Amino acid sequence: MFKETIKYISKTLLLLGGVSFMTGCVADDRAECNFPLRLEIKQIPLNAARGSEASRFSLQSRAAGLSNEVKGMKLFLFDNETGTYVAEMEPELPGDYYPALFNWPVPPGTYRVVVWGGGSERYAASSTEALEGAVLETLRSEDGVSIEQQESHLFYGIQDSLVITGDYQNVYTVELYKKSKNLKVEVVGLTPDMYDRLECKIEAPSVLGFGGKVSQEHEMATFLPEDIQKERSLVKFFTLPSLEAGDGSKLYIKLAATEGEEEVTIYTGSLTDLIQSSPNVNISEDEEIEINVNFYGETTDIKSHVDILVNDYVVIHQDVELK
Repeated sequence: MFKETIKYISKTLLLLGGVSFMTGCVADDRAECNFPLRLEIKQIPLNAARGSEASRFSLQSRAAGLSNEVKGMKLFLFDNETGTYVAEMEPELPGDYYPALFNWPVPPGTYRVVVWGGGSERYAASSTEALEGAVLETLRSEDGVSIEQQESHLFYGIQDSLVITGDYQNVYTVELYKKSKNLKVEVVGLTPDMYDRLECKIEAPSVLGFGGKVSQEHEMATFLPEDIQKERSLVKFFTLPSLEAGDGSKLYIKLAATEGEEEVTIYTGSLTDLIQSSPNVNISEDEEIEINVNFYGETTDIKSHVDILVNDYVVIHQDVELK
């Protein structure tokens, strides 16, 4: 009996010693100690809120954790009541399709955590002293205006009321949603001499607040595409950090002027209005959007005769007299 009691005491002391080692603090005032904030990051499809439509893929995704599209991740911790910055962490990510589980030592308190996932070569956080005003920026080129194409996707998650008291806490789950969109603009019907004249760009917000919405307080950026030439068409491929109804984004497609040819406008106008004209698109949920432009030629007033389809639905059809 005496030996069993000694064993029990020894195990208890070893456990307590381990807890002290993990927290790095032995003090009467627990406010001076750090305790593990236990977090699990799960990647959730954008249509998860739709319930039945997302059932199979959503369940697999919830079990799987992070996909290999999440190239990096940064966590920001704020006071839940005041929004004051507390700490940040850039964890090493696990292998593909494994749950992301982290123990983050923090002082006792009630917190809100914001998680950004994405390539640090394209995105950077700033003004993080307080939750209100903190932003994530898409990095611009040296001209301060343009952003070169890079298929680096952006993910976002937020969770509030994370309580740390020093007592054992259950794991808090943060759901990570993809914010970025792939947009493909394919132009069909150009003659070979028009290929070098085709220009396409998007002006769109490049800054997101830590609430997950695009910031209207920052100047628009000019997103430049990756050019893909096919046998009978040209493709302009964009990856935008976000796309929201009414965000002010604009799409420009034109044939540039040359010595023998005048400039021809194919389309200039709101990108989101164009996209939302198609019933085949849910701008909040769809990760891939395709715009097809069928170019038939120039009109008598140096404009273009085109049909424009968004995800295979005709949203613009022009019936005009050609040159």
